[in-house]
Amino acid sequence: MSKLLLVCMLMCSFVYAQAQIELDSSQLQIKLAHDTSTSIPTLKDTIIDPMDTLTLKVSPSALKSRVTYTADDSMPYDAESKKVYLYKNAKVRFENLSLDADFIIIDFDKNLMTAIGTPDSTGKIIGKPFFKQGEAEYRADTIKYNYNTKKGYLSEFRTKEGEGYIHGESVKKDEENNFGIKDAKYTTCELEHPHYFIGATKIKVVPEKKIVTGPAELWIEDVPTPLLLPFGIFSIKRGQSSGLIIPTYGNALGRGYFLRDGGYYFGLGESSDLRLTGDIYTNLSWAARAGYRYLSRYHFNGNLLLSYANNKNGLEGDPGYTTSKDFQITWQHAQDPKARPNTSFGANVNIVSVNNEGNSFLANNSYNPQNIVTNQLQSSISFQKGFKNGKYNLSANGRMSQNTSTRDVNIALPDITFTVASFAPFKSRYKNTADKWYENIQANYSVVFRNDLNTKDSILFRNFTGNELVNFLDTAARFGMQHRSQVQTSFKVMKFYTLSLSTDMNEYWYLESIRKDTNEAGNERITRVNGFKRAFTYSPRAALSTRYYGLAQFKSGKLKAIRHVVTPTLDFSYTPDFADESRGIYQTYTNRAGREVRYSIFERGIMGGPGAGRQGNIGFGLDNNLELKLAKKEKDTSENDRKLQLLESIRAGAAWNIFADSFNLSNINLSGRTKLFQNIMVNANANVDPYRNEILTQPNGFKSIYRVHEFQWNNNRSIGTLTSASLGLNASFNPQTFKAKNAKKRDEFESEMKYIQSNPMEFYDFDVPWNLNLTYSINYNKYNTLNNPEASNFNQTLNFNGDVNLTPNWKIGYTSGYDIKNKQVTFTSIDFVRKIHCWEFSLNWIPIGFRQSFMFKINVKSTLLQDLRMTRRRDWYDRTI
Repeated sequence: MSKLLLVCMLMCSFVYAQAQIELDSSQLQIKLAHDTSTSIPTLKDTIIDPMDTLTLKVSPSALKSRVTYTADDSMPYDAESKKVYLYKNAKVRFENLSLDADFIIIDFDKNLMTAIGTPDSTGKIIGKPFFKQGEAEYRADTIKYNYNTKKGYLSEFRTKEGEGYIHGESVKKDEENNFGIKDAKYTTCELEHPHYFIGATKIKVVPEKKIVTGPAELWIEDVPTPLLLPFGIFSIKRGQSSGLIIPTYGNALGRGYFLRDGGYYFGLGESSDLRLTGDIYTNLSWAARAGYRYLSRYHFNGNLLLSYANNKNGLEGDPGYTTSKDFQITWQHAQDPKARPNTSFGANVNIVSVNNEGNSFLANNSYNPQNIVTNQLQSSISFQKGFKNGKYNLSANGRMSQNTSTRDVNIALPDITFTVASFAPFKSRYKNTADKWYENIQANYSVVFRNDLNTKDSILFRNFTGNELVNFLDTAARFGMQHRSQVQTSFKVMKFYTLSLSTDMNEYWYLESIRKDTNEAGNERITRVNGFKRAFTYSPRAALSTRYYGLAQFKSGKLKAIRHVVTPTLDFSYTPDFADESRGIYQTYTNRAGREVRYSIFERGIMGGPGAGRQGNIGFGLDNNLELKLAKKEKDTSENDRKLQLLESIRAGAAWNIFADSFNLSNINLSGRTKLFQNIMVNANANVDPYRNEILTQPNGFKSIYRVHEFQWNNNRSIGTLTSASLGLNASFNPQTFKAKNAKKRDEFESEMKYIQSNPMEFYDFDVPWNLNLTYSINYNKYNTLNNPEASNFNQTLNFNGDVNLTPNWKIGYTSGYDIKNKQVTFTSIDFVRKIHCWEFSLNWIPIGFRQSFMFKINVKSTLLQDLRMTRRRDWYDRTI
């Protein structure tokens, strides 16, 4: 009987063990009471004796991953219905899925999780469900999710897909993570109650691929608009995606109806893309643009833009009909400094065409007010290479300067420079300091090769035939090489004086020179002579300088001290006469009047050449600096005494040529600069002729200035005649200007504002209530009216720009100036900007002048819906004549 009882007990144990394991695999072994952290063990968590040879059945519905859950309040378990109730800040984690809510029910029998928010004491729903699977995040009022089939249902749903947000009343989720949404809203506004949305009765979302809608309508501020769509497809694919670029449409007077900026975008991978766009008008005007961007991370980046426009204003046969064919080439390239520390390459190219009327591509086709008034364009390509830690440096540059007003073009290509940094040839490499005077001798060397082309753009871009190109280069091109070297040293003499000695040496190399004579008519004739020619020059110099300090201190009051620094300099430089005939640099010819004319064979040399006449200039200068020291505020212990510079510099300088036969004293140059109130810069210059000036009148009435070898001091006790002078003032004001404690931050702020002020339509900072920048200059020329009485001795310009907040959400920007001589306002541009949460509003208006125009634009900020915009433009060339 006892043995039978033992066998029954063992069998019951095995049956109980098998039932227990199946219970585990069904996720029913739950820790009850108030345990706030538990996990459901899987089959692999159950410990089985390896000696046990019994084979146990596993439920087919068993989960392969562990489900963990927590709650701040309680987690009671209903064994009969196999449900767990999680109260207060409930969290469930399963594989890559997480679910957070104030209340969650887990139904183990149906593999279903249900999450909702709960009302607080005020009736407000808190702890609304937040569902995350992988990188996708979803918010809803109610979430039901089957963690076995991976299907779910969500009500009052909200999620972010790419740059857009999706709202829906009821949502079904399938096992492939696709969503079917009823009564849906699609928007790029991140607010829970968006300012605008595209509403549709049904939407299907394929995560990270696309959103497809049925019939849809645009709503703005909960008001439906007449904009209806039969269907919609929105790409939410991460990364690049090729596709059409929707053009803007409108009507331009003089050109007709148009489609602008339409085309195709090509995503060429992570390192490049291509944008092809164009314009077309009903009067057959058109434009085409190709923009290519490239990037190699940690190496370089850049962009290339090619533009061509065939402009027609009016219809053929009309009195005001005009045509122009314009082009522009821009290229920016920048190398990462860390890519190759001793090597760099960069490019900034901007080349435009100019038509026969003198209008450039920018004036005919640009909508940027800054481009309209720009007439000087600069382009450059540069390459630098360093050797031996910077001891040797090689640079190659190509530069182009283009003036669209005068149509002058200067091209320097190539411009190669090799330099050797300063070195001390007599100093031991094993000593840090120079003990002997000769050990302080420094030397450097550089060689420059230049080739440039000076011409007109109308000639540069024409088609050359036959020998025209050779003749063009023969007259417009110049090239040459120059070697430069300087040997210098300095040391103290008489304790307080610094004596500097130096010698400048130059060697000129040319492959051609010129010869001058007269032709049969007696006119000057210049002949180019091929063949290598060289010239060597040298000029020694000695300079003595020191500083004198004057200091006045005050024991009481805010003013603590005044310091005056005087820096006198005295130097002597000698230049031999390189016009001696034995050197072969200068030659003579006889003109039609029978006089001998001396000329340099290097007159047309790009590097210049040796000068004529022996010079021994004794130069002298006097520089002054005056600053105040103000006591800090008594209550402020963090500040130091303040220094205020009244005059940064006031300098006077001149030179005396001891070898000149007459007019030994040069013109006296006066200059000064200072800063007022930390934000106003003042610069002044003046040129004084110490000799007496007389006016000579030719028989034809033309007047000229004749200098008499007699000092003005002997005549009227004045130091000379003020022949020219200039005064410039630059000021920048904003609220930060008047906050002395933030002077450093103000400087940083002003440097950032330079770009903003030059590109006002790109960025406005509403946190800065106002900005004002003033530029005023006045130039004086005593003899400007000599042959033109209607002219003025003074030329004044005043320009200003800035912005101001009209309201917390409205800002107006302005750029203008005033022609003081003609008493009229110069080019003026006004920008109106409205700060809207998810929209952009801007109005650019040029109210006066020949280029009167306006451009109104309102659009969604997000690039995803960049075609959701409205523009109205009236360009200056669209006006009726």
